[in-house]
Amino acid sequence: MDEKTSKLILDYALRFINAPYIWGGQGPGWDCSGLCLELLKACGVVSSKYDTTAQGLFNATTSGAVIKPKAHALSFYGKMGSVTHVTYCLNESLCLEAGGGGSSCKTIEDAQKLGAFVRIRPIFYRKDWLSVHIPDRSHFS
Repeated sequence: MDEKTSKLILDYALRFINAPYIWGGQGPGWDCSGLCLELLKACGVVSSKYDTTAQGLFNATTSGAVIKPKAHALSFYGKMGSVTHVTYCLNESLCLEAGGGGSSCKTIEDAQKLGAFVRIRPIFYRKDWLSVHIPDRSHFS
């Protein structure tokens, strides 16, 4: 991805900050995989109709695993064999995540009550960090 496109995608990603977290949400409330998929669609990595979970993204992009995070990579959390969360890397140390609500967060009111929203976090903020994968079109064809 060229530098101009990269900046446009990162600017687009930042527009989601403070959007509510909603389990299964794909806009205007987002869950973790829905947010990541929206950004991958904006990058042209996946088709507009593609849908999957955090585990599905992990499985599809395993061949893109890298040692160090970088912009536009996906950071995965859970335990080996069971991915429970995914975030979108903004750079080598920060990620954008939709989180804080879990499966009980089904409405905007739930999100407000639980403090569940899209936010920026350090990539390694959780103890259950698994890996970082750089997705590309070949993972989804």
